[in-house]
Amino acid sequence: MLELLKEADAPGIKVIHGVCVCGSQAAFYQYDRERQVVSPESQGQVHFDLDLATESGAKRFEEVAKHVEQMCRVLVPDFPPFGS
Repeated sequence: MLELLKEADAPGIKVIHGVCVCGSQAAFYQYDRERQVVSPESQGQVHFDLDLATESGAKRFEEVAKHVEQMCRVLVPDFPPFGS
């Protein structure tokens, strides 16, 4: 996952999001391309820190989706809203 984030070809995007999911458990990552930093630091294993079946897990997933949508709109102004 971390290598995929680092190798992503996404000109104009400063932060690349990644999510690793197993069942309802999820681990969110982000790669800051300018600083070349992945957070949270994985230390070689996936740390499932959210349950998507809970309100807080679903809220975090929606926050990431909205951030990705905003980044897409910067690159493609007429990008359709998610869910349409």
